[in-house]
Amino acid sequence: MVGAIFPRVLLLVHERPFARYLLVGGSTFAIDFALLVCLHSALRVNLAIATTTGYWVSVIYNFFMNRHWVFNAQQVKSLKAHASLYSCLLAINYVATVGTVSILTKYVPYEVAKALIVVVSISWMYPIQKTLIFHPGRRIATAQLASDESRL
Repeated sequence: MVGAIFPRVLLLVHERPFARYLLVGGSTFAIDFALLVCLHSALRVNLAIATTTGYWVSVIYNFFMNRHWVFNAQQVKSLKAHASLYSCLLAINYVATVGTVSILTKYVPYEVAKALIVVVSISWMYPIQKTLIFHPGRRIATAQLASDESRL
């Protein structure tokens, strides 16, 4: 029974960008959350600094995984173009994350606050990334991409 489910799950992840997005999102959350807890609880780093560190480390991982695997968009726009668009989205999401964690920790443990903002942010992050940032529009030539990315 379990042996029959695993290949189906792999096929689903392979064929569906949203399934890949959830897998990458789950691993991104694990990185973010682990850093937050380790820094704040174990090392006693200030909550805002620990939240910021976990957020940005996981964001870099998430960007490259989304660009190359979830949306397979590395040939749609240059790295610089994707990074610029992604950075705008992240600036908004960062403020929402730190603000929400800071406010909610007055009422719930910071771990719960962090988990809540991540779950809520999925509702806006996936559609925006799919339609605006990593949109599978016209593919550009590999030579053009290499030229654009060498100028970074």
